[in-house]
Order: sequence, then C-alpha cells, then structure tokens
Amino acid sequence: MRLPVPAYVAETSLLALLLALLTQGAHAQPLPGREPAPDIIELGRLQGAAEPVPSLKYIFSNFGMEAISENAAVHYLRALRRFQSVQRGQPTWETDWLSLKPSELADVPIESLLDDHQRVFESLERASRCNHCEWHLFPSDSPSLKRMLELNLDDIQALRSLARLLQIQLRYQIHTQNWQQASETARVLFRLGYDLQEIPILVAGLVGAACQGIAYGELEHWISAADSPNLYWALQSLPHPRTDLSHGMGGELGLILRGIRALDQPEEKNWPAEKWIQSLSEDFSVVAPLAGSDTGAGTYSQLAVSAMIVRGYPIAKQSLLDQGYPLEKLETMPTAQVVCIHQAGLARRYLHDILKWRMLDTPESRRRMKAQEEASRQLLDPTNPDGFTLMMIPVILPAFRMVAHAETRLRRTHEALSTLEAIRMHVAATGEPPESLKDITVVPVPKDSLNGTIFEYRMDKDKATLVIQDFLVTGKKRIYQWNLSDPQ
Repeated sequence: MRLPVPAYVAETSLLALLLALLTQGAHAQPLPGREPAPDIIELGRLQGAAEPVPSLKYIFSNFGMEAISENAAVHYLRALRRFQSVQRGQPTWETDWLSLKPSELADVPIESLLDDHQRVFESLERASRCNHCEWHLFPSDSPSLKRMLELNLDDIQALRSLARLLQIQLRYQIHTQNWQQASETARVLFRLGYDLQEIPILVAGLVGAACQGIAYGELEHWISAADSPNLYWALQSLPHPRTDLSHGMGGELGLILRGIRALDQPEEKNWPAEKWIQSLSEDFSVVAPLAGSDTGAGTYSQLAVSAMIVRGYPIAKQSLLDQGYPLEKLETMPTAQVVCIHQAGLARRYLHDILKWRMLDTPESRRRMKAQEEASRQLLDPTNPDGFTLMMIPVILPAFRMVAHAETRLRRTHEALSTLEAIRMHVAATGEPPESLKDITVVPVPKDSLNGTIFEYRMDKDKATLVIQDFLVTGKKRIYQWNLSDPQ
C-alpha cells in the first residue's frame, strides 16, 4: 500500500482520536531548514496505454449497475463476521504478504487465501450494489458528551481488515493481469470507503478515507504493470467530490455544541448557578483523563471548572458587552452562563472560519482556508486572553484542520494518477512521451486542486518525471518516475 493507513484510526475513543490527530499534526511538520526526503515511486518503463474500447470498459463506480434495495451496512457486517470466522488459525498475511510487490505474490499461497474468503467477497460485492447504507450508530436524541464518546466503534475499526483483504486480492489480480476483475475489486474497495464516510463521526470517515487511499495505492501498481489498460476514464467515473468527510465534521460539531450540554444554546437556559457548574464538571470529567490528568476525574473537574469560570468571567463579560449584550442582563446571569455564552460563540466562530472556505472547493478557497486556519489557531493558545478559557474545547477542535487536509491529500492523489494516465494515453496516440503536459490534447490534463496549476513534469534523456509538490501538505514531495529505455 503506497498511502499508509494513519495510526490514529486504530483508536476507538473519539477524543483519543482527536488528541492523536493533534499529536500527528505536530510530528508531521518538517524540521526547520531541512526539506523532507521525497517519496519516489518507480513506474518502470514508460509504455503507451490507449483509451479502452469501449471507453468505460473499466469503471470504479456503480454506473449502469442495477441497485439492490437493501441496507449495505448489513452486508458489510455479515462480511466482517465471515472474515473473523475464517481468520481464526490463519497466518498473518496482513503484515507479511502486503509488504510484497505484485510480482512477488507468486511465492505465497494467495489463491488458497482468496478461496477461503470467497463468501466474504460475495457479501462485500452485494454491499457495494445496495442503494443505501445506514449504520444506526449515532445517538439522535439529545446526545451527551459521555454517550457520544462511549459509542462502540469496534466493528468500524475492524472493517479495515476487509479493506486489506480487498487490497491483497486487487494486488494479485494486477499480478495475473486479470484487469476486469481488478477493476471490480477496486470498485468495491472505493465503495466501502464512501459508505463509511456516511457515518457522522470523524473516525469512521477517516477509516473510509484510508480505504480510498488503499485503492489509489494499488492503482499505482496497475499503472506500472506491463501492458496494463489505461485507467483515465475509470478514475473519472468516481463520484464528485472524490472524498467527503462533511458527515463526520457535522457529527463532531454536535459533539462540541450539543454534547457539551452547557454549550448547547446557553443563552436560552434558565439553570441555577450550581447546575452550570455540575454540568460542566461532569462533561469535563470525561475529557480530563484523555487530557492526561492523574487526579481523580471528579475532584479534578470540579477544581478545573471553577478555575476556568473565575478566569473566564471578566473576559467573557467584556466581550459580550462589546457585542452589544445589555449590562443589566449579564449581571443577572450566573457567572458560568456568561462564560458559556462567550465560549459557545467562540467555538462557532472557530469552526465556521475553518469550514466556510471548504464549501467553495477551489484552489483560492483552499489557500484562504489555510490562512484562516493559522488565524483561528490563535484562539487555542492558552496565553491568548481572548481565546478559549474552557479548555475542554481546544482538546476537541484541532482535528478539523487535519480532516480537511485528509480530503486534500486524496483529491490530489486522484489528480496525480489521472495525469499519469493522460501521459500514457498521449504516448499511445503519438508514439512519443510529451515534452510538456501542455502537449497532451487527447484528454484534459487535471490541475492540482491545491494551487490551480498543472503538476510539475519534466523529461530528460533517461527519465520522465511527475512531481507532486507538498504532497502530504507538510512540505514533502511525491515523485513518479518512468524509465524512457530498458535498463541495461
């Protein structure tokens, strides 16, 4: 697999996920003054690959298929149970065999593995053709923070094993040049990723994004295989947008603005002072262990909430006065309510600033979103007197930036592979590699959605090279290379 599954999707607690996301974001930054080493993908000798006949002979969507009026989630879970039953006593192929290149799979009994899981593949194929997917996981009735964090996501996490099973099948089909079946396996794998993203929880959306990353990684093997068909139009058959984590973002928005009960329309609540403290303390006691406190959760949360209210009240009161709140109204409210009104407003402002540019989905909007992220980040600084004083909120919020970056990475991967296939189609049509991507006229060459320009491409005596700058949005490059002659 060329696109690794992030380690953080192994967590079952949502807040643990978000904390891990924040940690990964810090680790992903390149060292000052040092450019990270690029990922170099060798594609072998450059050979032309014409448009298939008919054009959509290979397709990664359900276009033209008859939909089944059933719930796909039922079949995914059935496939999981069948997989877990077969897996008992089997070798650790997930770690050993997936490290092999397609040409190396002939040395392992992979056909036996695939035969043993035939009923699993049947359930996955049926799930991929269902007309809806409803997981029935998310609490719909006034969810509390505690209830939302206690959701059992074990099955969702376990579905990654099904993605790896599809991955090893797809890699073997590429090795045996069974292109039609490989196309079908890729379709099922992409569909699993999209269906997981229907769950309004970020961890599920990230598992779905990982499934799509697995599929794209195997398609690199397809493109580099000798005499492989062109995938340009198969890639274009995928839905728009290529990946969509908006459902997960919406669910996590509820986690913050509804799950923390005191932040759910605090201006409309008529609670006595002690209930504000009690509610905040109960919710903070859920967060405190994940934030690394060794103090008893109840004691720690009571002390912490009291300190937050004392520190935050004068800041909140002045901010609300500046916004036009009447002084006499604020002075009749419990101090905790004033703080919660202010903090709920800040949370909405932070989230809206992060998400608003994402809605436009243009290179300019992504540049603006990145700038807005940096401005919004200041609200998370504990030394900022105008930022968050209820520190449970900054524990949750930073994940939204990382999720937006995950969408960008998958989108750019799709654009890069489409560009590679446009190059192969040009070679098939002209007999020569293009001197420039602008020379390609047989199909449109995708533009990099990050900056609105075509990717960097160069050709020298021995190599044709496509460079994806800042591939992981951390300064790291991804370089695809073809040889222009057979190695000596």
